[in-house]
Amino acid sequence: FKATINSLTSTTTGTGVLYIPGGQYVISDTLFITGPYPAYTKIEGDGAGATFIYWTHDGDLFDIGFNFSTHFSIRDLKIESRTVTKTNGYAFVLAKAEQSYIQRISVSQGGGGYGSNTVNAFKGGFLMKGPANSCLFEDIQLWGILEFGIKFNGGVVVRINRLRFLGAYVGLSGVKLNTGVGLHMPG
Repeated sequence: FKATINSLTSTTTGTGVLYIPGGQYVISDTLFITGPYPAYTKIEGDGAGATFIYWTHDGDLFDIGFNFSTHFSIRDLKIESRTVTKTNGYAFVLAKAEQSYIQRISVSQGGGGYGSNTVNAFKGGFLMKGPANSCLFEDIQLWGILEFGIKFNGGVVVRINRLRFLGAYVGLSGVKLNTGVGLHMPG
């Protein structure tokens, strides 16, 4: 799996597909996907019911650090946070996204189950470090977020269809509080 990531990051044509076939995968370190100006790059699974990724470290899962990415897509994955609470981790960190599509993604806390405590909760689903212009977020499910489901740092024409999110519960003297916020977009 790591070799596939490395082959994608070293692609010089500016395009690439990271296909993750149906199955179960444990990822215990941040996967960095970088390049100068990739267009039409994809991270795709066989569906949220077929491709399962178990996220087991306190850090970001995918760090997509392209200087400029256009027509980038992330599709058809189910990610489950396991082992530790991710106070420092987003499922996806994107440097910048132009005309990009993020579809049919499910990220949830595993282990103790929702409502029991913050076991395996995670900081957020998507962190957009740069602007998100002409992007589509569709059929996104985020269960067990501690901070933000999607945190934007500007952008124009961002379409969001069927986003479902639920913050993690934190027990304080028996009282349960929902800690997560679905969207954050400054200015």
